Amino acid sequence: MPKSPPQYPLLILDTASAKISVGLRLNQSDAGIWFNSDEKAGVSIFRGIQFCLEKSPIQLENILSIIYCEGPGSILGIRTATMALRTWIHTAASPLSIYRYKSLSLAAAGLGFNNTETSPFSVILDARRGRWHTLTTTQQDFLGEIKSIDSNQASLIPHTIFYPKGFPLKTSLPFTYQECDYTPSLLSNTALLEKIVQQTISPDVFITGETTYQKWTPELTTKPGSSIKHE
Repeated sequence: MPKSPPQYPLLILDTASAKISVGLRLNQSDAGIWFNSDEKAGVSIFRGIQFCLEKSPIQLENILSIIYCEGPGSILGIRTATMALRTWIHTAASPLSIYRYKSLSLAAAGLGFNNTETSPFSVILDARRGRWHTLTTTQQDFLGEIKSIDSNQASLIPHTIFYPKGFPLKTSLPFTYQECDYTPSLLSNTALLEKIVQQTISPDVFITGETTYQKWTPELTTKPGSSIKHE
């Protein structure tokens, strides 16, 4: 899809981490109204939208663009946001433009934006079962391709590894890392926002690689020749 910049007013939804963020920007020079919550996405999204609208001079129907984080991150949180977006798209009185961005790109942008790390570096998230979502990038270009690597590959990364705050870490670490901030309000910066978002017509959850399915083999629940007793 050809890239066109978001129109204003725009709404920002980030449900990828433990802290849900909702932002409302009225124009390109507006820093935005922001709402952050530790409650579940199903509650925080709608409370956040209500809070932002109450602090602004506009109504819900005036919003022209919605930007959301597609992940990687909380599957439940992101699915909650995408389901809300799909409903909104089909019920909106006027067309809505939908944009997405990746959590690791935002985390990497925060490092570059704050000018705290020399290039290159990696930002990494626990993908469970001994795998890691990994973005290796630089301050100048923090988009890059997010790859799924195993723990052995992660242990061989030769440069600094960052792990964003607010994302669960349940796998044993095969490497050393530094924590970094995860700050959706950085999208108050118009140049940064326009650099990392991509337009989409179908909001969905980010998945690395191809989806695979385990083959199910039917098995008998009783041994051949055995009898079933009836009482």
